Amino acid sequence: MKYLVLFLSFFSFGAMASQTICTHGDQERKIEIVYPSGGNVPCEVHYTKAGSSQVLWEAKNTEGYCEEKAAEFVAKQENWGWSCSAVAEAPEAPEAPAEETPAAEPAAEETTDDSQQ
Repeated sequence: MKYLVLFLSFFSFGAMASQTICTHGDQERKIEIVYPSGGNVPCEVHYTKAGSSQVLWEAKNTEGYCEEKAAEFVAKQENWGWSCSAVAEAPEAPEAPAEETPAAEPAAEETTDDSQQ
């Protein structure tokens, strides 16, 4: 059941990059799923420790592969005594709408009475 929950937590992020931070004392490890094209595939599982990053797994065609491998690796980290928490990277914020500037009121037009010409 624990594997299923981890798998679903990774899978629910869809095309967004997702990451899990694992800590043990003052040490930190990062397991991140990267989607270079913005879709579910291709994908890569990056592992970062001591400032060095490496690609552990990648998939070009099989959706869910990276999420499954990352979830399994997180479970291994936890079995080794690490405390892990999944963190979703926030999607880019949409551009704020431009402030509306009230239209200038038209200048009062002079009216002429054409009947007196």
